[in-house]
Amino acid sequence: MYSNAYFGEAIRQRWLSPLQSEYAAEVIRYREALGGKEPLVVGWARALAIFYDGIVCGSALFALSFFPLVGSWTWVAFAIWYVPLVVIVWRLFWHVMRKEGDAAARMGFRMREIGAQMVDGIRQERRSRRGSL
Repeated sequence: MYSNAYFGEAIRQRWLSPLQSEYAAEVIRYREALGGKEPLVVGWARALAIFYDGIVCGSALFALSFFPLVGSWTWVAFAIWYVPLVVIVWRLFWHVMRKEGDAAARMGFRMREIGAQMVDGIRQERRSRRGSL
């Protein structure tokens, strides 16, 4: 996650679009309102990155261990436990993200609203590109 200093510099140097700059300014304001305390979602994101790295390394060990037993069906054996595990973990993460977003919105921060505007802008841009093809 980018630091407040990075976001501030990105705004000053005009590296971001006006809407992105507005979003970055809200993120800075939100973090400052937390008093330097790291948002809960940052810890979750860090844990998910470690989880992902562990799964990537574990998948190689899994394949080497199970290939002699199940042969070309090793990927199925892996997917049987991996896919549900990933779905569960991501659902938990999105639940935490939703709670954090709700709390920020109750505090008067507009990050969700600005984010929705950015997504709408991207969708409109894609539609206009498809229409011009």
